[in-house]
Amino acid sequence: MIKCFLEYLRFKWLIIGFRIAGASKDQVNLEKGKYYLRKGARFSVGQQVVLNRFGNRKKRYIANLYYNFKDNKITASYSNRPIKGITKTP
Repeated sequence: MIKCFLEYLRFKWLIIGFRIAGASKDQVNLEKGKYYLRKGARFSVGQQVVLNRFGNRKKRYIANLYYNFKDNKITASYSNRPIKGITKTP
């Protein structure tokens, strides 16, 4: 809970910094959208997931997350290999 609150405060300070620096409204809105997209997604890039397709269980890594405005959903693309520099290996 504290981690979430600290992340929210960091986000607010970022927005205040943009406004003080005179950033455009579009840039501020992009930063807000990026923050809420990260908060709304259950997974993150590089995370290992298990896909069940037609009875086959395959371990995949999330390569990219993006927002589909037409379907109003967060969708992902997958990779067979870990993402170098992002995936945490035990």
